[in-house]
Amino acid sequence: MLSDRWTARARKLNIEFPYRGYDSPATQCVVFPETIALAEALCNPDWRRHVAMVHESDLDRFYRYAFRAVGIPRTLNQPPVKGDPLTFWVMNIRTEHARRRYEYWSSPLTAIGRHPVPFPNIRHFE
Repeated sequence: MLSDRWTARARKLNIEFPYRGYDSPATQCVVFPETIALAEALCNPDWRRHVAMVHESDLDRFYRYAFRAVGIPRTLNQPPVKGDPLTFWVMNIRTEHARRRYEYWSSPLTAIGRHPVPFPNIRHFE
């Protein structure tokens, strides 16, 4: 959907898309609005903590938020597309904080379904 939107936007701006790679000023102009919309979610420590700490089945909340930010409908439990940059970012955050997530979810109280221990402070996810 984004590719179709970017192609239509490029046509209106009389720009060939993609134009000599994604680092060209013309291509940046075409993809800029969605990039800015996603930046808020990707830089937000609360969302970064959510992505890093929740069970994989709870990641859909973040994906729905990110898709909504760029104006793409997403159905509940729709699997992310492999190779997608957003999925790649999610996997990097989860890998970076895997130890912290494991320690949290393997604590005795969390293991029996109680959550008196909150997720780590957001400063760990900035």
